[in-house]
Amino acid sequence: MIVATGLSKQFGDKAALRGVDLCVERGQVFGLLGPNGAGKTTLFRILMGVIKASAGSLRVDGRDAFDDRLEIKRTLGFLPDEPMFHSFLSGRDIIELSASLHGLDPAAELRRLRSLIARLQLEDALDRFADDYSRGMKKKLGLLLALLHQPQLLVLDEPTNGLDVESTRLFFDVMREQTALGTTIVFSTHLLAQV
Repeated sequence: MIVATGLSKQFGDKAALRGVDLCVERGQVFGLLGPNGAGKTTLFRILMGVIKASAGSLRVDGRDAFDDRLEIKRTLGFLPDEPMFHSFLSGRDIIELSASLHGLDPAAELRRLRSLIARLQLEDALDRFADDYSRGMKKKLGLLLALLHQPQLLVLDEPTNGLDVESTRLFFDVMREQTALGTTIVFSTHLLAQV
């Protein structure tokens, strides 16, 4: 699903990535382990076509991560380290808007996600402004949005930051369920036990 060869990224004099080679098979869970500042988020930004590599190549499902970024984004779900939402939209509004942007029926998607919303303990918060959510609740809403269009690839940047122990366990249960469906998952962390 993902093949990086000699991938490097320079920001002025600073090397954020240097000669990265990796291969992530379809349906695999792949954890990127490294301290803050190691380049994990930079790798994700290249993977999603947000920035272009300085050297080397990164291919997603056989496509160039930068040149074919729009096509790749249709099959990719992303959870950033710090999900941010519009101040005056509820969790429900955000899910409905995201469904519409993916060309999906918002009401049907809310019905389909009902059990996951309950498992993530977001039912009672859906009609509150998402901007008022705790960090953990924002992570959970971000995970719902990443899964909304049933992507082939999930990219999760420090996904358990801000989650309590129970929510972290649930997150890993959801990851196992997604891989059982054939979803490829790449996540970053600085915690060895999570990898």
